[in-house]
Amino acid sequence: MRLLGFTFIWLLVFFIPCESVVMIPGVGTVSRLVGLLSFTICLIATIYLNRIRTLLAVHWVLFAFLLWSLLTYAWSINPEQSLVRCWTYGQLMVMVWLLWQWTPDVLSITRLFMAYVAGAYVSIGFTFYNFLANKQVVWQRYAATGFDPNELGLILALGIPISWYVSLKAEKYWQIIAFRFYFIAAALAIVLTASRMAVITAVLASLFVIFTFTHLTNKSKVFLSLACVCLLPFVAAKIPVTSFERIASIGKEVSSGTLNNRKIIWNAGFAALSENLFMGTGIGTFPTAVKPILKEAVVAHNLYLTLAVEQGVIGFMIFCSFLFCVIKSAFAMPQLERFLWLTMLGVWGVGVATLTWDGRKTTWLMLSLCIASAQLLAAMNKGADCQTRDQNA
Repeated sequence: MRLLGFTFIWLLVFFIPCESVVMIPGVGTVSRLVGLLSFTICLIATIYLNRIRTLLAVHWVLFAFLLWSLLTYAWSINPEQSLVRCWTYGQLMVMVWLLWQWTPDVLSITRLFMAYVAGAYVSIGFTFYNFLANKQVVWQRYAATGFDPNELGLILALGIPISWYVSLKAEKYWQIIAFRFYFIAAALAIVLTASRMAVITAVLASLFVIFTFTHLTNKSKVFLSLACVCLLPFVAAKIPVTSFERIASIGKEVSSGTLNNRKIIWNAGFAALSENLFMGTGIGTFPTAVKPILKEAVVAHNLYLTLAVEQGVIGFMIFCSFLFCVIKSAFAMPQLERFLWLTMLGVWGVGVATLTWDGRKTTWLMLSLCIASAQLLAAMNKGADCQTRDQNA
């Protein structure tokens, strides 16, 4: 029963980075179906095993955020949209609980890392396929079927430090190769998306690779360097020039552009926030809040502004308190894991500044795994300290 429960959690994590590739009529993404099955199976398994993990203080801060989010429905300017988002938040919090319940040891965290990278490989494969078939999402931009290029880029960038970390822990030769090759495959796919934000986050993610490069053997260093050099002619010949031109416009767009009209949307968001500073306009209502200003309903393309407008200063501060607890837990980890999670949180933090990801599974997956990793590593260190004291005694 324990193996069955974890298998469904593994499948849930596997489908998150490739969920839009397969859509089920009447259900939606395949990860939604797997999530429903996971909750059912894992709930039965939890009751059967009579094993419920005690929640941490950080979980209660998170549930306080959920409670406030649901309360904003009472004064929502668009109750129908708020009800939809409340349902989404409820499902996501169930997922957070499932991840906490079924990650009892460090090995389980590593296996879920493997699941995420495997799912990301699926999206990379479909991105390459669509590129070769010239199936463009928009002009000269490619992504896996069903994905927005910017969102896919961040999903793949988050996989870079994860896959590299797993490769450092892997013992089987084929696993080492597969997880280290992800760095190259993801980089190529991100260039094909031509997402400027994704490129920035990929560079940040690569810091973990650079930081741990000294952990490799000389043979591995030479092999990876040669692989990168050999791929350069392919990149130069096959990747559309327009992709490089768009990526190269990052500085100009930040300094004098509108970030694809995002600055205009953000200004409208700040105007809406000033009118509903403390209580917000209600969960899921950002598009409605800015419609009188922009004459159309659009999402914020910014997680932080979305939360501030919809849930006011109160909800935003509760969320910031939760993030503070997560970051604090990352600092308490051993050196390698500390740098892994600080890198991951940095990549996510920068990425969601241009994406509305408060209701996305990837956000809550990463934050949940960081909490679980910190608790498990702290328990291991405490056990090791106790054993050392016993030996000295």
